[in-house]
Amino acid sequence: MTMSMAIPQEDTLMAAALSSAKGDLFWDMFPYVYYIPGSEMFCSIFVVNPGDEDREYLLMARVSSSETVISEDALKVNGNAWFAVDAEEKVSLQGCLVLEESDVTLDILLYEKESGEVVDQVTTHLVEPKPIADANQLLAAVLPMLLLGSLGSMAGGVID
Repeated sequence: MTMSMAIPQEDTLMAAALSSAKGDLFWDMFPYVYYIPGSEMFCSIFVVNPGDEDREYLLMARVSSSETVISEDALKVNGNAWFAVDAEEKVSLQGCLVLEESDVTLDILLYEKESGEVVDQVTTHLVEPKPIADANQLLAAVLPMLLLGSLGSMAGGVID
């Protein structure tokens, strides 16, 4: 698994309304994503420190299938495993993930350094798109739309 994250800029956010006392994790991935193994998957991850003290965090990517963990790797942020987030602030991370598997679950876990525990996580299911078996299935799916489109354009020409 390959992952690189970068902090393009630090945004501030008053995080008092968020639930976790040690950290919150959000991202822009849908619960189910079509993914072809080996391709780049871009994502934005947001780490929020809702507390009144500066904290250090680590992001861990876990790939699993059913109950079996396939891989578990720390995601480097600007070349480091641990990164700091100031009190009551948010860090926006943008990066690219490349996996060699599909039809798996991808979890991103947020570890807080002082306690050493997972304080939040996000999950998506990576599903490999299934190809159409043969040309007959493709024609059966597309032909009715082509016929309706051509009939509609002919009817439009007659009415004008």
